Amino acid sequence: CSYPRSGCHWLWEQLRMLMAGTTDVEVKEKQGGMLEKNFDFDLLPSPRILNNHLLFRQMPDDIRKKKPRMVLIYRNPKDTALSLYNLERNGTSWWNYYGTFKDYLDLFFKGNVCWGSCTDYLNDW
Repeated sequence: CSYPRSGCHWLWEQLRMLMAGTTDVEVKEKQGGMLEKNFDFDLLPSPRILNNHLLFRQMPDDIRKKKPRMVLIYRNPKDTALSLYNLERNGTSWWNYYGTFKDYLDLFFKGNVCWGSCTDYLNDW
C-alpha cells in the first residue's frame, strides 16, 4: 500500500523475490495485482502479493475483515512530489502539468494534485 510514486512497484518486486527465495523471478506486469483493477483475486494463486494506492477506508470489506499482512510504504513527501512532478509535467502523462516544480510543490502539499494529500493518505492508514 502506498501513495502513488512512493515505491509500490519496487516493493512488489522485492516481495516477489523474497517469496520465491531467488532474484530470478518471472517477469510480470504489476497491474495484474492492483486492487484498483477490481477483478476476482481468488483466481490468483495463493499466497498473493497485491498492490494498491487506496486509502484504508477504500479497501474492500473482505480485506478489512480477514486482516491479511500489509506493508505500508511512506516515502519522503518531497521525493514523492518530485517523482509526481516529473510524471505529470510537460504533457508526459494525461495530467499535462506545465508549471514549475516550486508551484507544483505548493499544489502537492495543499493536496491539490490528482491523488490528493499525501498527509491525508498516511493519516487514513
